[in-house]
Amino acid sequence: MEDHFAVNAMSESRSTPSSTKPTAVSFLPVDQPITGSIRVPGSKSITNRALICAAMAEGETVLDGALESEDTEVMVVAWQKLGVWIDWDRSSQRMVIRGCVG
Repeated sequence: MEDHFAVNAMSESRSTPSSTKPTAVSFLPVDQPITGSIRVPGSKSITNRALICAAMAEGETVLDGALESEDTEVMVVAWQKLGVWIDWDRSSQRMVIRGCVG
């Protein structure tokens, strides 16, 4: 049996167990714009890359969805030791960084 996902504007149905990956994805046509938002799980790699860019930028940067991990903690501490101001609210996964302009 071929794995298959059918996705429309209202729901998603799966014909395979959640542990398998689909081999095909079908999107049904819609007659109106699709709106909404999603929140992708955090990634320590993306968080650290964004943190580097923000720390080296000019001005203030807000990072939403910053993943709390040992790698992120080490990166934040390192930038703070270099004089970069970082406010990290772990409960909201938000960081505010004042860049050092390179």
